[in-house]
Amino acid sequence: MSALRRLAVVALAVAASACAAEPQPGPAPAPSQTSSAAPTPAAPPALPPVEERLATLLTGTFDSSAQAARDKAYFDVSLAICPVASPLGERVLYVEQALSSSRSKPYRQRLYVIERAGEGAARSRVLELTAPARAVGACGRAERPTFAAEDAKELVGCAVEMRWVGDHFEGRTGDQEWSGTEFLPSRSPDACKNDFQGASYATSQVSLHADRLESWDRGYDGAGRQVWGATRGGYVFVRR
Repeated sequence: MSALRRLAVVALAVAASACAAEPQPGPAPAPSQTSSAAPTPAAPPALPPVEERLATLLTGTFDSSAQAARDKAYFDVSLAICPVASPLGERVLYVEQALSSSRSKPYRQRLYVIERAGEGAARSRVLELTAPARAVGACGRAERPTFAAEDAKELVGCAVEMRWVGDHFEGRTGDQEWSGTEFLPSRSPDACKNDFQGASYATSQVSLHADRLESWDRGYDGAGRQVWGATRGGYVFVRR
C-alpha cells in the first residue's frame, strides 16, 4: 500500500472514532407531570353571625387601670360582662360596673339583649334591673345567672346600634345614624332619657375591639349642656 493510501485510511479511522465519541441526540425529555404553579390559597373561614360576634367580644372582664394611671381625670373602673339565661332573648348579657377599689358595690348594673339589626349590624338593647342588689357578683358565680322577664325594664331609646367595621365594632345610641360608611347626627334622633345629675338625655359611643372596649357615656340637660360623663374622650377598658 502506498504511503498516500495509508494516510487516507488513518484519517478515515480517526474521523469515525470521533463521531462515535460524540453524544447522539435522543428523544426530548417528557414534560414534568408536577405543575409549577403555586397552590391557590384557601379562603379564610367565614365569620360567625354578627350578633354572635358582638356577644362574644363583649363577654369578659375589663378595667381602665392603665388609663387611670396615665390620666387622673379618669377613674380605675372594673367591668364584668357575662352571658345569662333569660326569656328576654337568645343572647342576653349581664353587665356590672364598679370602681376597682370597691367591686362589691357596683354603680351600674344592666342587661344587654343582643339582636341582629341587618347586614353587618347588631343591636344591644339596654335594660335596668328591678332588684340590682340580688345580682351583685353574678359573673363570678359557679352557675350561670338566670334573669326572668320581670327582673328588668328596658330603657327606651337607649339601645346601641353596633356596626362591624373592618376588624371591630363601632356603636352609637339613637342620636346618631349609620350613613353607610360612618355614624352621623341622626335626622330623627331617638333620645335616651336620663335624669342623673340634672340630665335630660344621655348618649353612648362605643368602639369594641378584641383586646379592649372604649365607651364614652355622656349626659346632657335640656339646653344641650353636658352635665355628667368624661369630657375629653371615652373610657378605655382593657380586656384582662
